Amino acid sequence: MTPQFFEIISQYLEKADEIDPEEELVSLGLDSLKVINLVLDLEDAFGIEFPDRYLNEETFRTSISLWNTITAIKDNQ
Repeated sequence: MTPQFFEIISQYLEKADEIDPEEELVSLGLDSLKVINLVLDLEDAFGIEFPDRYLNEETFRTSISLWNTITAIKDNQ
């Protein structure tokens, strides 16, 4: 995970001081409305596009699951 990644996701979390990669993002304040803007910001920052199959609860469960999804998308480009 990169500092850029943490900088982007922390904008959408209420408790962003110390993000534990295993902590559920919902418990840190991420909701469905914030996910939309988060996806757009991540797509811009990392030059990717989230395929529909990744737009699910599991992808956005934790920061590590989100980072793993970004990595998988980049690897398949």
